[in-house]
Amino acid sequence: MEFNVFGNDRGLGKMYRVRERWIGTWDPDTERLLGSRVEFYVEAYPIIKLTPKGKWIEYHGRDSLSDKRFILNESGKRFAHETKEGALKAYQARRKRQIAILSGQLESAKTALAMANFVDVEKLCCY
Repeated sequence: MEFNVFGNDRGLGKMYRVRERWIGTWDPDTERLLGSRVEFYVEAYPIIKLTPKGKWIEYHGRDSLSDKRFILNESGKRFAHETKEGALKAYQARRKRQIAILSGQLESAKTALAMANFVDVEKLCCY
């Protein structure tokens, strides 16, 4: 499924970014979640300007102070890609990195919880 995020196509092509959304099935009678599934889609951003070093795309993100975003030609890590295949590979890399970060945080939390069993409450300091 492709979403044209913006309609100002200037004939310079598009850049793509794969995203996901989770869809849950709710049973109103029991007020329970019956299940969920993930749906993948691609956002298409029109290229608004080409430069020797990269491309400007039209972008109105929630964290954006501008209505455009610059994508370097030679960058390994990019917001958007020229092909849907490249966008999918980037999505997979983002999720692998997310898993690595969250796994490290989970291990830290487990270690801290285990060490909390040995804390002497009387020796705790206030900062």
